[in-house]
Amino acid sequence: MGTSEGGLWRGTELPWPLLTSALAAAAALLGLCAFLFLRPGLLAREDLRRDVLHIENTLSRHKRERAGWPSPARLDARISTLREALAACETAYQEPAVFIKSIDPGPLGKMSWRAATPSSHRRGASERWAVAVSTDYQGLRRVLDRLAARSGGVSLTSFAVAVRGGALDVEFELEKQDTRAIDDD
Repeated sequence: MGTSEGGLWRGTELPWPLLTSALAAAAALLGLCAFLFLRPGLLAREDLRRDVLHIENTLSRHKRERAGWPSPARLDARISTLREALAACETAYQEPAVFIKSIDPGPLGKMSWRAATPSSHRRGASERWAVAVSTDYQGLRRVLDRLAARSGGVSLTSFAVAVRGGALDVEFELEKQDTRAIDDD
């Protein structure tokens, strides 16, 4: 092996410490390039791992919170109960007797009611109710609020208020229209 031979072995004439240093520098440069090339992927992987942990923690917290909620069957039962109560409220608004019973004249008030005699000049009236309430001012407001909130099929035919002995005497009549009798004409 003389000096005329080329190839890879040409640098062997250099001192070993210099060759070792050059090899270490090349390896360090290659490692640095690999690190810089792979670093964004490693950071993205770490971000993804953090996001997955956050989502898992959030899901477990929601599961713990939802454990205290009623079951769907219990919710359905409650919904059906509320629907029945709503239907009863609608009936109370449409049926004078039920509506009258729901009027609250207050703790100081007294109330009486009776079926009124139907008048012959009002066609289609199926039910009439005369109501007498003795109450204070707040009770009168409650009665008026209930009367204002009524809906469908029930009408107020007369209303009178008188003051007697520090109390208010309220008299009114409610009438439920018989829609069948009106429709038959």
